[in-house]
Amino acid sequence: MSSRKQNWDLGLAILSVLLLATALFLNYYRYEFFGVVPHSAPNNFWFNFTYFIPLTLASFLFSVIAFSRIIGNWKIRVEIRKKVITLILTIPIIVMFFLRLFTLF
Repeated sequence: MSSRKQNWDLGLAILSVLLLATALFLNYYRYEFFGVVPHSAPNNFWFNFTYFIPLTLASFLFSVIAFSRIIGNWKIRVEIRKKVITLILTIPIIVMFFLRLFTLF
């Protein structure tokens, strides 16, 4: 497989980590940036559906895509370093998403 496709997968994994970091950063500083009062239900509902859930869901989807492409083309890939870095970046995001999903239900 070409190096260009490996770079695409690695870039997708990095984008996934950046999206999740942005979501967590905005969630931590939501009062300072958006004026969302921490214990106010309407404000938290608006913030979660506008920023936090879309960023987290996009991060999860990008991680799943990168992970599945790496696993599906494991024997074709040449550079072991890019495979391992992509897996290191994507697996914690997928695990964290499922842990949060199971804690909701």
